[in-house]
Amino acid sequence: ILIKHGFKPGPVLIYGPAGSGKSSLVYAVVNVTKAKYILIAPYMLTQRDALQEAFKKILEIIKNSSEPIVIHIENVERFVPKQEFAFERGFTNAFIKFIKDVENCWSEKCRVILIAETRSKEGINKILLESGIFKEEIEIDIPNENIRRKILETRLRTTKHNVDIERIVKMTH
Repeated sequence: ILIKHGFKPGPVLIYGPAGSGKSSLVYAVVNVTKAKYILIAPYMLTQRDALQEAFKKILEIIKNSSEPIVIHIENVERFVPKQEFAFERGFTNAFIKFIKDVENCWSEKCRVILIAETRSKEGINKILLESGIFKEEIEIDIPNENIRRKILETRLRTTKHNVDIERIVKMTH
């Protein structure tokens, strides 16, 4: 779907403040494409060996799948922080290799997209940003009043509610 809208195929970085809709955008891509969803979240950081094993399993899933797949990396800065210790450099390289391996799996048979998200690009290790690994970068700002109104109307359209949408739109930012 992103390619149809002019984006280059390959890993995508989405960044913007908390509550701006980064995850909602990822879920929308999953829903529209009817893709299998794979989440890589910071809680997986507790054991780096376990994360490395998860990378291997994810690559196997991709290689054996004929349906679209969206890999969602939440808070990518937690995996490859701006300030890294010497012992983490190998992991940063392994992380970049994983992203490249995912990208190399893309084919007509296996349509896979990797979407990494962060609140701020400044928190991500420069090596990751300068590697050219992300083919697209999408900045999402905090929604203005009109966009918040549309979001609320969309979310509430299938429910019976007694909500003053205009009041909520004015109160929220």
